[in-house]
Amino acid sequence: MLLFGCTLGSKPAGNNSGSRAASSSAAGGSTSLELAGQQLNLAGVQNAKIIGVGDTVTVSYDPSDADYEGRILDDWGAIFGVLEKDYPSATRYKIVQLLGGEQVATVSVNASDVRDLGKGRISITQFNKRIVLGGSRS
Repeated sequence: MLLFGCTLGSKPAGNNSGSRAASSSAAGGSTSLELAGQQLNLAGVQNAKIIGVGDTVTVSYDPSDADYEGRILDDWGAIFGVLEKDYPSATRYKIVQLLGGEQVATVSVNASDVRDLGKGRISITQFNKRIVLGGSRS
């Protein structure tokens, strides 16, 4: 499931505005942030918020609508797929899961690992070993 989202993420033709990770001052423009947010919404990740700080791009969202066990992994794949396409120069991607507005979990990975997975240079098993999972205080 995670592999599917990473390798088949979509990016509208002709959009190069998100080629750099957005900084906290919204470098890359609000248009690229809005576009990536729309892409996540279309991929089924509702109400995701994208924040770029330095070389890290963070997506926060509320997974409370996950209606089956593998849905959260599908969400992660969709998020990593969109980030890989829209923020290829970022060095790290981070997902923050929120419930009731409170952080409950984090998922962090090197952007190069997402690219390597998408290009078949590492296996899903290797990728899973490189993901850093954290709790509410990560």
